[in-house]
Order: sequence, then C-alpha cells, then structure tokens
Amino acid sequence: MAATLRKRFYTRKIESLHSADPHSWWRKTKQFLHLKHSDPLHSLEVLNPNVSLAEAINDFFVSVSAHLPPFDTISVDCLNMDYTAQFTIQPSVIEQRLARISLHKSPGPDGLPNWFLRDFASIVCEPLAAIFNASIREGYFPPIWKSAEVVPVPKTHPPTSIQDHLRPISLLPTLSKVFESIVGQWFLSVLEPSLDNCQFGCRKRRSTVHALTAILHTWMSSLDSGDSVRTVFVDFRKAFDLVNHNILFSKLIKHNVPHFLLRWFGSYLTGRQQRVRTSQSLSFWKELKGAMPQGSWLGPLSFLVLINDLSTGCPVHKYVDDTTLTELLPKHAKTEMSTFLSNLLSWANENDMEINTTKTKEMILGPLARSSLPSLSTPTGTIERVTSFKLLGLQIDASLSWANHTTIIIQKASRRLYFLKQLKRAGLATHHLLDFYIAVIRPVLEYCAPVWHYALTKAQTQELEAIQKRAIHIIFHFTRGMPYSYMLDATNLSSLSSRRDDLSRNFFLSITKPASCLHHLLPPPRSNAVTSRLRSYEIYPRPSTRTKRYCSLVQYGLSHYQKRTANS
Repeated sequence: MAATLRKRFYTRKIESLHSADPHSWWRKTKQFLHLKHSDPLHSLEVLNPNVSLAEAINDFFVSVSAHLPPFDTISVDCLNMDYTAQFTIQPSVIEQRLARISLHKSPGPDGLPNWFLRDFASIVCEPLAAIFNASIREGYFPPIWKSAEVVPVPKTHPPTSIQDHLRPISLLPTLSKVFESIVGQWFLSVLEPSLDNCQFGCRKRRSTVHALTAILHTWMSSLDSGDSVRTVFVDFRKAFDLVNHNILFSKLIKHNVPHFLLRWFGSYLTGRQQRVRTSQSLSFWKELKGAMPQGSWLGPLSFLVLINDLSTGCPVHKYVDDTTLTELLPKHAKTEMSTFLSNLLSWANENDMEINTTKTKEMILGPLARSSLPSLSTPTGTIERVTSFKLLGLQIDASLSWANHTTIIIQKASRRLYFLKQLKRAGLATHHLLDFYIAVIRPVLEYCAPVWHYALTKAQTQELEAIQKRAIHIIFHFTRGMPYSYMLDATNLSSLSSRRDDLSRNFFLSITKPASCLHHLLPPPRSNAVTSRLRSYEIYPRPSTRTKRYCSLVQYGLSHYQKRTANS
C-alpha cells in the first residue's frame, strides 16, 4: 500500500512538469533525488574575523582592476553629437522584449521584480521608451543601471581560494539588460564586418563546433603532408576583469562607431559599482576602475573588440578569451613559436592583459613530438608541455585519437545513469525517465559530435551505444539478451551512431552555404558545365589525402554527404 501511495504522489507531482519550464523541472527533480542544497562557499575561510566573506570576496574582485587608470571622460567630451531619428526605440520593441523575460532570473540590485515588468509590459513600455531614447540622445546612462550585484560562482568544488577558485557573475537590473540588448544590436551592426573571422565566440551562427573544426582542419592538413604542428593554448588571467576602459574606447573609435553611441557607451563605462552577495552576507558598494560585467549583453561584445586586433604572425583561433596559437612546421624547418609568443606577450602588455602561465599549455603534434624542442617561457614561468588538453570541452590528444575523450564522456554519462536509477525507484513514469535521459545524459555523448564522429573506432562506437543500451534497460525493463535493434524500434529511439551521422551531415550542409564562417575550407565547386551532363554527381571534388588521419569534418563530409546533397 505504501509503495502504491508513493507512486501516486510522485506521479501527481511529476505529471504537471512534463511541459514545465526548465527551472521548475530541475528543482523538482533535485527534490526527488534528495539532493540537499548546500552553501557552495562553505569551505572558504576569511583570515580577518572582522571582515565578512562577502566583503573579502568583493575586495579581491575590485583589486584585480585597481591598477588600471580610471576612464578618461575627456575623449567622450570631444565627440560630436551625430544622433539621428532613425535610432529611436519604439515602445513595441520594448514590449516584445519585456514579454520574454524569465521570471526565475534575479531582478538585480534595483529590486524591480521581473513578473511586474512582464505582466505590465504593455503599460510600462511607453514610459521606458521615453527614458531609453532620452538616455541615447543625451549620452547619459542612469547610475542605478550601472550597479551590479555579484554572485561568486566556484570554478572548482569545493573552492578553497578566493583568488583562484571564484568567478564573478553580475546580476544586473533587468531594465539595464533590456536596454543593452537593443543598443548592443546597433553596435553589432557596425562592428560585425570588421571582427576577426577566426573569432567564434558570442557571434551568430558560430559555435564551439565551428571553432574546433577550423582548428583541427588547420592541424590535420599540415600533418597529412608529413609536417608538424606546435600549438599553444593561451589562458588570459581574469580576462573580463582586466578590461581597460580607455583602451577599449579608443578601439571603438577606430571602428567608426557613431559618436552618439560612443558618448552613451562612455557614460555606460563611467562610475560602475558592485557589491557581492553570498548566502550569509552582503558587502558594501565599491566602484570599479575597469572590467566588464560577466552577465551583461555588452560585456562579451566589448571583449571581442578588445581582442580583435590580436595577431602574432601565426594562425590564431579565438573563442572569446580562449586563444589558440598554431605554428605549422615543415620538415627541417626551425620553430619560431618563441617569437610568436613574444608578440602575444607584447600585445597583452600594451592592452593591460595578463597571461596565466600556469594554465597556458603547449602541445606538439607530428614527427617533432619525438624531438626535444626548447621550452617556451613567459616572465612568470615556463609553459608546461602536455600530450593531452581539454579545449572547448573536448579532450584533444597529441595523437589526434579520440580514445581519451570517449572514455571521459562515457564516465560522465555513467555517473548520470545513477540519477536515472534513483528516479526509477521513486516511481517516475516511463516517459519522464525517457525525457531525463534525452535532456541530461544523451547530450553528454553527443557534444561536438561532428568534430570527432568520423574517427571513432568500432570498439569506441560500441562503448557509446552501451550507455544508451543501459539507459533503455533502466527505463523500459527489457529482458536480458534482447537485441539492441529491437529495443530501438520498440522505444522509437535512434542509435547514437546514426544520430551523430545526422548531426555531422547537417553541419556539413551548413558549411556549404556561402554565409558560413567555414565555407572557405571547402574546395572550389565543380563546373556546372560538367555536372549538368551527369545523372548523379558530386558538387565538390574529393581531396586526395596521404593518411587516414586527415579525415577532418570537411574531408569526411566531402566523401560521405555531398552526393546526397546533389540528389536532394
């Protein structure tokens, strides 16, 4: 009887969440798994007993940019006011954005609740439009919207150091973020054409898949010729917290941003202040001399502008602040990576940025990996040489095999199967368990699949399928020995291999569009005069490769997907 009542209880609670928002779904799921909410900062200690933890954290966050010069407003006063009526924000635009506000996000330090802004969007949109437009015309950003309540998020669990293990995430007023998103689109329309094509972060139709594809394609095309590759994975220390406002503003001027937007942005940068909130206390307000708030709309865009002119003399791929230097070394060539690294350090010094030598790593691929190349160093130490590195979520080995990566994602997915079992014991319905697998476990096994799907061995493919097979057994209670193909048909699921193949195909088709940032990796298409006379043809010629390893996504797509594209 108790089991029946428990099952009814969970069924009644869960049934309403089948189409609920992610916040509610996760909150209830954690309750069913009996996951207790604990203070993530409980392991941190403050040496001074007279200072609260929030105050100590805020002191450190502010001290990071304390050496930077304050923003020079004289450069703003020299600008002309070239405002035109075409840059007028309409109330309807504000109403649409307010209607999409998430009620589960913090309203920020102004305390204005999100439910009020969303439910009364049609009423407040007109006075807000008047305030927004006046702010743009006058080049003045209200001080209350420049205040940030910072929540320290641990980088490691549990954190033991305020200096090394915390990341500041800024909770800004909702109206400030709405305002930024509108004006930010104007900035982006001016800046987008001049942004580095090898910058893949925080830009439309670009992702980590694009960045990793570009990087691996560069490496493999060189290795296929028998050359070597020397690469450095650069980590900038406190990248967003060390943004010099004067340098950023001077670069925006060079990008020919309209002066009225620059005047407004100058006011946006001036007098920014923050306080830190923990579960136990709230710090006092303190003013910042530099930095861009992590959590704002303009923060990432500003950093893209700051790092846009970074060049070292060798190929540089960027994903926001994650920077990868690549040196292609033909046979018997002398390495110049120390020169490239010196150029990087010079750029960092000129832009008040700092390299974190401890987290910056070097890796050598190809024949030179067996030689003893001289180590690279910075003023703060020697860069460690590694044979494996986690880049944008993928574990990349010097051998360019994916054995280590598949092992890691299998272990991660296996740990999440435990929670699936707990939910099963709690009496959740089958369709809810299936939703949990699709939303929580399967994405781990498919992250950036187009980058590594082509190179999996048969054994690795079977190991990945075994995770899905275990999940199906937990959810549906199939008898042992049941064929995997029968289980897939009965559950209406596709094999992971076929799903990865579809993901790779769709990604390749997106590359074939001229607007794609990776379209330049494709060879010139075959002449229409030739293909028009053929019943079945391939648009792009297949490249000739010397090694099987040179099977990057583009080469794999040219060999497997383009004939289907032609027929379609």
